[in-house]
Amino acid sequence: MLRDAAPSHVASVRRHFVDRLTPEELTALGRIAQKLSTDR
Repeated sequence: MLRDAAPSHVASVRRHFVDRLTPEELTALGRIAQKLSTDR
């Protein structure tokens, strides 16, 4: 079930979030995500 939902979920996230951000905002988001995912 999860595997079947993945393609439409990814497309929806892209359409509602990623596509609305500028390249600079995406870069900032990447830096933030990297910082949050780093083990401390």
